[in-house]
Amino acid sequence: MSTDLRITFDLLSNMATKYGYIAEDAQTCCDGAPTELDGGIAQALILDLIGSQSTDLGLFAARARRIEDNLRALVVAQLETEEDVAGAFETLKQEL
Repeated sequence: MSTDLRITFDLLSNMATKYGYIAEDAQTCCDGAPTELDGGIAQALILDLIGSQSTDLGLFAARARRIEDNLRALVVAQLETEEDVAGAFETLKQEL
């Protein structure tokens, strides 16, 4: 007995849009991080923490953009063969 998984292109488009929103929000947080503060003795440590968070958010935003692009490529290509779809989802799985 076998079953086929059917995923609609609307679902893929919605997922791509949501990853786009996630990327925008992460980039907004990254861009909005303070670069100066008066923290006394802890100032260097606080700025270092903010800087590392900013870097991590930037990397996360870039990864979310790649996932969004991969999902949109699935929709645009209108993949028809199971092998192509399986390969595309394997790529997405590795990105996640």
